[in-house]
This record gives sequence, structure tokens and C-alpha cells, in this order.
Amino acid sequence: MFRRLRQAVHGGGAACRPGHQDKSMQVQLHQVRQVQGSMATVTFESALGWGTAQWVGTRPEEGASRQVEMAVPGVLNWGYEVAETHQDESIFEEQGRVCLVGRVRWSSEDGITAVQVGSDLVLVEIANCPGIVPAQLIIRAPRVQLFDVIRWEMPLPSEQCA
Repeated sequence: MFRRLRQAVHGGGAACRPGHQDKSMQVQLHQVRQVQGSMATVTFESALGWGTAQWVGTRPEEGASRQVEMAVPGVLNWGYEVAETHQDESIFEEQGRVCLVGRVRWSSEDGITAVQVGSDLVLVEIANCPGIVPAQLIIRAPRVQLFDVIRWEMPLPSEQCA
């Protein structure tokens, strides 16, 4: 579902567009701590700021620079964890939460909203979302996940060039 929503937001056909730019974010990883099994907690820094996230996948090297996609798991509440803002695009921590500020690219009636944070597109599910979602949001996420971008992934059949 996530990939199909990304395809809808980006207009599909990413692999076929000349000059296509990757929709992931470059981060520098600091303080990699093993939590359980293959899960690790990392402190990361990007051009937009820094935060702490759960690393999903093979534990990265501390100090490594990686292309990642960001995810915000769970359902967030409008007015508390998600709100309108006039701040510039950024990533920071506040009161134990990772805050993402970005521009709304797409929103559905059921609260699924795509927010552009830098070059990454972050999908969030918002409970009690207003009918008209403001253009700029702040997301105060209790948890953020980072996924290493897989560069060799095969395109969906609809993404293949004609």
C-alpha cells in the first residue's frame, strides 16, 4: 500500500522519467545503539536538522552516511501530534518527540497524508483530521523509523517504460 500511495503522489513512472531525482533523504548516522534483535536506535543528522529514530534493517555503522526513507508508524492525533505551522521545513527534537515540519503534498478523506520533508515523502495517518488540511504541518512523532534505500529494487509493471 505504501508504495502505491507513493506512486500516486509522485505521479508514477519514476524509473522512466529523465532526470528523476531520488525521493529519499541523505543522513549522517551518530550514536548507533542496539535495542533488540535487528532493531537499533540511531541519532541522525540531515540538511534539515537532527533527531533520533529506530533503524529498520541491518545495523548501520556509526558515522555512516546513508540515503534513507522516513516513516512515522501508528495513528497521530490532529491538534496534539499534528498541527498547522508557519515554520520552515525542519527536523528537530522537542520534549522527547521527533518533530518534522513539511509541506502537504496529498491528503485523503481517511486521514492518510503525504508530507514532503526535504526530498523525502513521509506518509502519516491522522485521526480527527480536518476536512481541509493546511499546506504546512508540524508532526510531533513519538517514534520515527529510518529505512535504508534499496537501489536495486525492480519497478512496478506500471513504472516500466513503454
